[in-house]
Amino acid sequence: MLRQLDCRLCFSYRLIIVSRVDCCADRFHHIQVHVGNFGVDQREDNELCAQMEGPVSDGSQVIMTCANPIEGTNVFVSTYVQRVQGETLDIEEILVFGKSQSS
Repeated sequence: MLRQLDCRLCFSYRLIIVSRVDCCADRFHHIQVHVGNFGVDQREDNELCAQMEGPVSDGSQVIMTCANPIEGTNVFVSTYVQRVQGETLDIEEILVFGKSQSS
């Protein structure tokens, strides 16, 4: 289960991930966020920003904060445990906070 964002920011430091309001929050567990310049095939080579065990309730906002701002253009939200076949990571919204290179 993977979601990739091209954040076009140089230094990401916090994400807010919102679970769906209508269902599926029980799937929102064992989440990790990687930030860096490697693409999807090498996503785990990017720096680990944060992880959480979960689960959460429907419509929850989960704040994930990097220990330090991480330079990179790609943000990956994925799971770090094997999922039941067909189980997807259902996310309503992802907000990425960061600073541009000129900030």
